[in-house]
Amino acid sequence: MKNISYGLPLFFSWIFIGITAQKLKALFLVKDVAESDLTVIDGIGPNIQRLFFQNGIKTWEALSACSVQKCQALLDAAGENYKMHDPKTWPSQARMAHSGQWKKLKRWQKKQSITT
Repeated sequence: MKNISYGLPLFFSWIFIGITAQKLKALFLVKDVAESDLTVIDGIGPNIQRLFFQNGIKTWEALSACSVQKCQALLDAAGENYKMHDPKTWPSQARMAHSGQWKKLKRWQKKQSITT
């Protein structure tokens, strides 16, 4: 018979060795992130997030309502360093994030990283 109490001391030992609540949530696939964090969208990093914030796109909802053409126009206007990015999936990813479909979003992003 297996000792079922093994997991509990291990769980508490994580806390004592520096695993924070945020890291534990990440381990268990719980997404606790601000709706203004556009970097959860595959292809958007801090610089593009800053660019979008400056242009009034500050939430997943706002990005989901944005057209791909508008996203591309913002990137093009920002200069040469931004033209290489492809925003064609950003609005649909933002819709998944906005509606709380984290598993679907992560599966989609994983599938994209495999095919590229």
